[in-house]
Amino acid sequence: MYSNECYMKRAKCAKNKPTDPPFWKNFKFSNDGSTTQETPKRKCSSGCPDVELPVCGSDGVRYGNPCELKIAACEHPELNIVEAVGMGCRKSRVQLH
Repeated sequence: MYSNECYMKRAKCAKNKPTDPPFWKNFKFSNDGSTTQETPKRKCSSGCPDVELPVCGSDGVRYGNPCELKIAACEHPELNIVEAVGMGCRKSRVQLH
């Protein structure tokens, strides 16, 4: 039992903290002796609770709930998707479930 929500979230975060692989794991070696650095693959969550709590993303998309928005943000980091408060949504996202 935690004394407040902050301590609970901190403990959960610490348990799920990913560890970075050694730096050489991100390099690809070829037969000619050259190397190229590979970008590590992101591991995005694949499931959300079946709860309808619509939120608008900064990309103008209406997501079914905050979890779906977080998955979209993880899958498309180049878009920097965050929840947009007070902004109208232009389109709805297809359900992720």
